[in-house]
Amino acid sequence: MYRAWVSRVARLGQALRELEKTAQQMKLPSAESFAWHGNLFQKLLPQLEEEPFLIVAVTGGTNTGKSVIFNHLAGSRLSRTHPNATQTKHPVCSVPRGFPERHNLAHVFPDFEVREWTSEDDALAEGPDNRLFVRTDPAGTQPARLLLFDTPDVDGTLRDNWRRAELVRHAADVLVCILTQQKYNDAAVREFFAAAAAVDKTVLVIFNMVDWPRQRELIGGWLSTFCQQTGIDPVHVYAAPWDPDAAEANRLPMRPLSSAATNPRDDLAELHFDEIKIRSFRGSLRGLLDQQHGVPAYLALLERRAGEYREARDVLFGRLRLEIKDLPQLPKRLVWDEIWHWLERRRTRFDRAVNGVYTAVGSVFGRWFGKDLQAELARFQDEEWDKLRLAMATFLDLVDTLRRGGNEILRDVLDRTPAALDRRGLFDELQQRHAAMPLLTDGYRAFVRAQLDQFEQENPNLVKFITRSLVTTAVVRPLVTVGLFWGGAHAVDLAAGHVVNMVGDIVVGAATAVTGEGLLARFTYPLQQLLSKLFSRFYVERADILAASLHELVLGPAIDEVKRLAESPQSDAFLAAREALEELRPFGVL
Repeated sequence: MYRAWVSRVARLGQALRELEKTAQQMKLPSAESFAWHGNLFQKLLPQLEEEPFLIVAVTGGTNTGKSVIFNHLAGSRLSRTHPNATQTKHPVCSVPRGFPERHNLAHVFPDFEVREWTSEDDALAEGPDNRLFVRTDPAGTQPARLLLFDTPDVDGTLRDNWRRAELVRHAADVLVCILTQQKYNDAAVREFFAAAAAVDKTVLVIFNMVDWPRQRELIGGWLSTFCQQTGIDPVHVYAAPWDPDAAEANRLPMRPLSSAATNPRDDLAELHFDEIKIRSFRGSLRGLLDQQHGVPAYLALLERRAGEYREARDVLFGRLRLEIKDLPQLPKRLVWDEIWHWLERRRTRFDRAVNGVYTAVGSVFGRWFGKDLQAELARFQDEEWDKLRLAMATFLDLVDTLRRGGNEILRDVLDRTPAALDRRGLFDELQQRHAAMPLLTDGYRAFVRAQLDQFEQENPNLVKFITRSLVTTAVVRPLVTVGLFWGGAHAVDLAAGHVVNMVGDIVVGAATAVTGEGLLARFTYPLQQLLSKLFSRFYVERADILAASLHELVLGPAIDEVKRLAESPQSDAFLAAREALEELRPFGVL
């Protein structure tokens, strides 16, 4: 059961790491700002696969004497005590002998740079990075499975210190809470320990710098207020009197104030390690599963934000629709050449020789009647560019209108598109792309071959008739060749979505001169349908390619990002996180 728990937590962590990137792109608050993040990434994942040990952290507000208590618990001066507030900037950890050899401290504390302790001034070092100074207990009296921490203030003026104290709290199993008459009801202190109570941390409370015994009776009221405000139920309570000389000499007396309490050092050593560790893990897991503040709430936030992106996506795809219509007529020889290539393997050697003569004849016909292929291609490109340029101008105006009147997401997305930059540069880039764009794509050529193969299977007699006529008939071949060369039409009316009649009449008329109308009548319709498909496919594909190129140039990857974020609740990471949560839910109530 324990291994199943560990594997599910690991899967949840991996999924949430991926979703953190999505949340960042959605401009949501950082995942680190949510309480579940520390429970998962500073507590459960680093410690679940480790040999069990307890992390005890001395925590509290400014000027409460945390370092004094820490040194007392550690049995030597590891952190320098100072009369001024906010001096401890980095946590210090005392570990038992042999612990660093058995455990990877960098893995146990992933958000800290682990350094070897050199002096009691280490914790006071300036620097924005999270450092953790570690010293092995020289006396060898520290319990083998207990780590002792001194932490920065939880309420000081330096927010970096708050974060470091919070990271230690997430990792800790036991908190030694240091309170004073001035700090037991401080708002920041209450908030810090309320978060600990929410995940069932084990807590010892020490009231420090007490005017003993005069304030002995007041401590009960202070403790009651603190527990009511935070939800803390301490296992032991102590009082440490105001005694600067004893504090400096590291022999500060501790007065037990709760039943079964003796002194913090001995009581910590006698804690039921395994029971507390399980309690700590279970509390962190409950924090993950909490519907209002845990991972379910985080996933719900992502889902709501994805809904906003879906609305933006629908507006973008609904209003930024571009159709390229009324393309100029393609030089039909390009399509016929594809047909002749397909026929090539079906002709005899004699027919290929004859075909060479007819190809030359067709070329002569083209020159006689002013049909130069290169000139036709240039004319097609020029006319197509004119239509594309007008479509671009219209599209840019639409993008500008939508950007000015859209919501936050639309404005953000469209402000990052190339359309929001240099218009002139966009037109130049589009013209370069258009000039380099092949007229016939590999996909279109594959479509032609597939259609012809299918046509041959459905009309084998007609194909045999055409291939035989190319060789045996002196009338059919030149008429078919020249007829196909000159035949054809614009083929497709994209607005109406239908195909106009094309070259079937020329082919049929040429063949009828030899075979008679009755024989070919039944072949007319399928041949016309085939030619219609070939030409219409070109214009549909060409319009889609031009529109896609313009979309990509004007909008860039922004639209794809909106679509991806809108659909993120269906992503593998999101579904994996939900599944892991459901599988972990029974463990959270053990």
